[in-house]
Amino acid sequence: MGDDRCGPNRIITADFNKDDNLDLAVTNFRYGYIGVIYGDGEGGFGSFQNYPTGDGANSVASADFNMDGNLDLAVTSHYENFVSILHGNGAGDFPERYDYPIGEWATEIAVVDFNTSPLIETELEIEIIGGFGTHMVIRNIGDECAYNIDWNAEISGGILGRINKSDDGYIGMLPADSEIVVDLPFIIGLGLLDMTVTGSASNVETASWTKKGIILLFFVII
Repeated sequence: MGDDRCGPNRIITADFNKDDNLDLAVTNFRYGYIGVIYGDGEGGFGSFQNYPTGDGANSVASADFNMDGNLDLAVTSHYENFVSILHGNGAGDFPERYDYPIGEWATEIAVVDFNTSPLIETELEIEIIGGFGTHMVIRNIGDECAYNIDWNAEISGGILGRINKSDDGYIGMLPADSEIVVDLPFIIGLGLLDMTVTGSASNVETASWTKKGIILLFFVII
């Protein structure tokens, strides 16, 4: 008799391409792959992509296994006795696959942090630089990568307090001894400015920077 798990077997939902819409990941037991189907946010699912795994693709789980800010997939192989880890790139693709041997007849899978070891901390430095327009610089001045960085910038002031700009964003990873420059919303005006920026990450204490500046039409002096 054939195995009754001959086609689509297990399914999970997650936002694999960061478009704020839920996607699907479905294992195919017979053909040994996992299919990722992208949701449109209106209950429909359009394009899809298949990724090979071991024969008898069975259970599936998702988590950020390499701490790069992108969801990855873990799939058990019922017949080849390993678990496949497919690393996501945040755009919905899983270009890298690594197989790890496990016991025979692998079926279920779960994601748990068993060793609860703290991440190695690093250090962020953050500031706004002036000139024509305003730009924020985030620097990793530590010895380890910084992961899952959330930043926020607030600029206010000018004559009659007419300037009130804010912006925020996310950076998945910033390598050690590197920096990234972010363009902030364009401002125009005259007078004094109050500027505050903050940045936090999963393995970094919150960094903040507050200063006053002067805006002369398009040009910002700090």
